[in-house]
Amino acid sequence: MSQVFLLAWLILGSGYGTTNGEGGDDGNVRLVDGDIPQNGQAEVYISTIGWLPVCGDETWERAEADVLCRELGYPGAMIPNVNPASSNRTGQQWVNNLFCDGSESSILDCTYNVSTSCHVNKAARPRCNYNEFLGFYNDNTMDPVLPDLEETNLHNMTIQWCLNQCRSQHMTYAGLRREKCLCGKTGIDYGRLGQPTRLKSLALCSGDNLQACGAGRKIVAIYPTSMGACGGQIVNSGTLYSPGFPGRYAGDLDCTWNITTRIGEIGRASCRERV
Repeated sequence: MSQVFLLAWLILGSGYGTTNGEGGDDGNVRLVDGDIPQNGQAEVYISTIGWLPVCGDETWERAEADVLCRELGYPGAMIPNVNPASSNRTGQQWVNNLFCDGSESSILDCTYNVSTSCHVNKAARPRCNYNEFLGFYNDNTMDPVLPDLEETNLHNMTIQWCLNQCRSQHMTYAGLRREKCLCGKTGIDYGRLGQPTRLKSLALCSGDNLQACGAGRKIVAIYPTSMGACGGQIVNSGTLYSPGFPGRYAGDLDCTWNITTRIGEIGRASCRERV
């Protein structure tokens, strides 16, 4: 095995702007005008027309956002629609009446039509989840899926706060359920109660309403505590985030990641910045 030791202070795994697609193929999708790659106005490329915004009306829900986010390479949507953008362009064409069941591999596998009618006059603006997101899972308040530590933060709960709490106690998993931060060790079967078939009422985090802290009162959102850690191990491939991610980088930190590749392979890294 060959090893590369990286002293990292760069912000990796975050960024902004268009996420995917320059046109040319039916079904290419992208997010534009976002502050980070996971967020932006949803657009679909149709070869006979070009790039079209997706109408953010009542048919745009989690299933539709999940399909688009997965097509972009993310595990799904964190929030289906964040501050949808109005359009004042006369004669604007839209991908309209979009309906997915959530199993599709492409937005164009869903039912839709193209028209100049979007009665809310707003483009869908999803926020996709981070690559390390493990999923939304059913939980039981009397027998939580992450049972090793529970912390409460009524007014300032964020993903990064919960990650830091669990990481400081050397836990492997961090789960968010509204104002609760749940932590679990290696070997915990966090999936034993299964995943919800459909999410309707997301619980936005009290410390950042652009983050989801589970859903309803019995759905927990789970992340590995390695996300945003100052240093760690990466074997063969992975994403290296700035310390404290998805919060701001604290600065003046000395973090080392041990990156291991197979013999004969050349390691490659791509860096993105966040404003």
